[in-house]
Amino acid sequence: MSSDSVPLNNRGFAYGDGFFETMLFRQGKCSLLKYHMARMCNTAQRLGMPLTVSEVQRLMRALSDAVIDNKQDQVIKVIFTREAGGRGYRSLELADTEVFVQNFPYASALNEDVLSQGVQLRVCDIRLSIQPVLAGLKHLNRLENVLARNEWRSDAYYEGLLLDQNGLVVEATQSNVFFKIGDRWLTPELNQSGVAGVMRAWLLDSASLLNENFHVTTISLDDLAKASACFICNSVQGIVPVQSIEKKDQRFSFDLGASIQLLHQINNVLL
Repeated sequence: MSSDSVPLNNRGFAYGDGFFETMLFRQGKCSLLKYHMARMCNTAQRLGMPLTVSEVQRLMRALSDAVIDNKQDQVIKVIFTREAGGRGYRSLELADTEVFVQNFPYASALNEDVLSQGVQLRVCDIRLSIQPVLAGLKHLNRLENVLARNEWRSDAYYEGLLLDQNGLVVEATQSNVFFKIGDRWLTPELNQSGVAGVMRAWLLDSASLLNENFHVTTISLDDLAKASACFICNSVQGIVPVQSIEKKDQRFSFDLGASIQLLHQINNVLL
């Protein structure tokens, strides 16, 4: 594992050549660890940065060492970058993977009042690029998300909804999104852009456990008018009920009942 200092020729710093994983640790144990590990290994393989068994074992030890207090909830961020290989885009043929581990105290922005009332989202102006090679990956090139998140400063909006170049719903700036249409929870297909979150993956795998019907499909902005409920989710904040989504002259409103009920079901299983 690498130290806190990052050399100027680090390829993650210079080119965004790498990926990261953000994990919630509760009482010293990583929530959704199996899903985090699966995504890390899949991302590393797709980016040509495969993790060996020994590297994974070293990572697990580093994660254990990063947990400062087993009684306190913590967020641990792991950044993987390709080994520095001189000036230019071309990397070393057999480059090693450098790993940086950061520890943060967990601080939820959500209390029971916020969860019961739901949050408001806005539709961002920026459109996500379409790039199937990188679709689904949590790579280090997050400038689109940074620009989207900086579109608003008001606390009125908890998150921003992102569309792609074709106007299809993809995700929120740091969350995946689900809409209930009819008796199904629908979440956008992520084969063209976006990040496939581990909470999203767990929900899709846990449909029968939760007695819910989750389905992956394409979703247009017009489809939001048909939705009765909506929530966003990620591995740190869990699922967050959405009250409304605003887009300049449009406003989509949702009933909170179904998403709050699902939130309680998930908490009973995961916590």
